Amino acid sequence: MLDIWPTFPIVINDQVLCWYCHPRMEHVDNTIAALEHRGWVCQISLTNILPSLFHIFADMMRESFPALTHLQLGSVDGPPMLRPDSLLGGSAPSLQSLTLRYIPFPALLTLLLTMKDLVELHHWSIPHSGYLSPNTMVICLSSLNKLEDLTLRFESPKSRPNRSIQPFSSLTRATLPCLTQIQFYGIKKYIEDLVAQIDIPLLHHLSISLFGKPLFDISQLNQFVGQVEDFKILRRALLDYDSFPNAAHFELAEDPDNGMTLVLPISMTELEFQLLFLEALSSSSSSPLQLSSMERLDIVIGYPEMDGWKYDMESTPWLELLQPFTAVQDLYLDNRSVPHLSHTLQELTRERATEVLPALQRIFMQDYERPRDANAQETIQSFVAARQLSGHPVTVHNWE
Repeated sequence: MLDIWPTFPIVINDQVLCWYCHPRMEHVDNTIAALEHRGWVCQISLTNILPSLFHIFADMMRESFPALTHLQLGSVDGPPMLRPDSLLGGSAPSLQSLTLRYIPFPALLTLLLTMKDLVELHHWSIPHSGYLSPNTMVICLSSLNKLEDLTLRFESPKSRPNRSIQPFSSLTRATLPCLTQIQFYGIKKYIEDLVAQIDIPLLHHLSISLFGKPLFDISQLNQFVGQVEDFKILRRALLDYDSFPNAAHFELAEDPDNGMTLVLPISMTELEFQLLFLEALSSSSSSPLQLSSMERLDIVIGYPEMDGWKYDMESTPWLELLQPFTAVQDLYLDNRSVPHLSHTLQELTRERATEVLPALQRIFMQDYERPRDANAQETIQSFVAARQLSGHPVTVHNWE
């Protein structure tokens, strides 16, 4: 039927092919028919294909798609048996966005070197057989002068280089002039080796999550972040317990509006990790990540209090966690954080009123005018009164 149509661009989406839809063969046949018109196809999203169908579409993706600008390719149930060494015929000059999930892709280097217009590169759940060394990845990235957004997420900490492959004799260094966002999930050594070889003058968002324990030694990260001029003026911190019960993230930002952010993981299951992590951020006087320079602190506990979660929150040493934030003027609290923080602030009598957050001037609370917890609000008011008597007044406002 496509033969009688004019040459309109074709967008292929796998919504009717995914595992939970139980696709009929007519849907499969329609997708195959569309893929056969390679010169018309501009976007392909095949990310949730059943394992029994994946090889059919992966084989068709070995051919060149000259008009293709956006490609998402992934297996729904672990790495596919097929290794797409000749994806897109080894060349994709028009591609602007590439997303791979569970794809072992040893030919990624060759293909990326042809993607002069690539703006987004997202490689999710990189399996063991798809491992590329940091130096190889830098070579991949070195030709992507238009790249703005990069995601690298490994499937497990077992991902390691193939020892049978001879390592490069010398390291490559690359400048990525347009890159503004990096999200990484993997082992500490990989991200350290990667950032040691790249310069990113326009970086605005850096998110680093690691397998295992949090990132305590941040000397390499300090050096990397220090290259980015805008990261030297970070003024806002976010302690976010909103992700899931056994983990959280810590975020530093220049301000809430321009999106300049650095996101790092902390552990909730072992509370000493939180203190060690914050101490590491503040330990170096030359670090652009010093918590003592933060002027705003947001504490968000958005996740429902499930079994084991409430205990962790109540046992959190809040006074010690707040200790490094000596320059914070504005404290923002969501509804669930108010009871926990009010309990902590209750310990600060007149003599101890400025023991933590000595520069604090304003507290912003959700639903302050109609509080969910009247006792917590009363405690906050007691703290405000103690600060008033100490000569360091604090005002309370509604956080909309």
